[in-house]
Amino acid sequence: MADGDSLILGSSTNPADDRTTLTKNRWFFPALALINYNGVGLLALGGDGSGINAEAIAASSPAWGVNAHGGISGVWGYSTDGTGAVGSSDSGRGVLAMSQGGVGIEATSATAPGVYANSVDSDGVYAYSVNRNGVYATSSNGNAINGFAQGSGAGVVGGSVRGYAGHFVGPVLVAGDFTVLGMKSAAVLHPDGSHRRLYSVESPESWFEDFGEGKLTRGKCRVRLDSDFVVLVSTKKSHVFLTPQGDSNGIYVSRQGRGFFDVRELRGGKSDIGFSYRVVARRRDVRGQRLARVTIPRLPPEAKIEHSKLPEPPPNPTQRLTGRARRKVGMSNAKRAIR
Repeated sequence: MADGDSLILGSSTNPADDRTTLTKNRWFFPALALINYNGVGLLALGGDGSGINAEAIAASSPAWGVNAHGGISGVWGYSTDGTGAVGSSDSGRGVLAMSQGGVGIEATSATAPGVYANSVDSDGVYAYSVNRNGVYATSSNGNAINGFAQGSGAGVVGGSVRGYAGHFVGPVLVAGDFTVLGMKSAAVLHPDGSHRRLYSVESPESWFEDFGEGKLTRGKCRVRLDSDFVVLVSTKKSHVFLTPQGDSNGIYVSRQGRGFFDVRELRGGKSDIGFSYRVVARRRDVRGQRLARVTIPRLPPEAKIEHSKLPEPPPNPTQRLTGRARRKVGMSNAKRAIR
């Protein structure tokens, strides 16, 4: 057969329910190898069905239905209204992608998800990396990762055996209640170069507080609170704590009103001294129930798993071959089969 001649497999009058089958019993090597050094090795079109239906049946692995190698794309799938490429498996991997130095799988879409994964009883997406990120996501204008749970589960769950369950670089916004089972603290840089932990002051109710200073003039003073603070708290049952900054008979709060309080010296004193104050008032918009009971949700299995029980990464099927056979995977196998 000369170059350029047509190759016809089977008959042009095959019935609709029949097919042309190529069968090869020799282990590993392909039943059909097509090579085009300057273009497409195989172009397959399907009207209402599959352009190519490839099946590999082997008593020992590996066995691939399709093994494709290309300088740019090993397999390129395109569809006008359906799916460009479909992978399916009864017990193994529907699609396995490997790359020695590039991207294993790259998926892009103009208006729909680049990757859509769905599972009924297992993980929709499982990612594993030995030395780098299991999942790395970036976005130019939207959210890099968006987690949402429709049921009673968590939108995002983070866990770690030895490191941090979550690491945020930048501001963090929580739109809802914030519950912590451990300590809440700030890590403050110390002059000796270390960071020291300073803990939050806890309260059985939701309180806001403000601080300031005043000065008695002939034994009396009216202190006006910051108006921005007043509109955020309920001043009906606020608490004012005074600390005198000089010698006197003592000072006390003689009257409280909306946005102010009056300070007097005991026993009618007429001292001119300064003082500092601390005002504590209940939050106005949300009232936290005093010592409210909290039901802690059950932690997902992933949050309790031991490091020794972490799932192993999916094996590389080429690792099962000998060194010589591994070097022959891809185009070299096709060339050897033709010879």
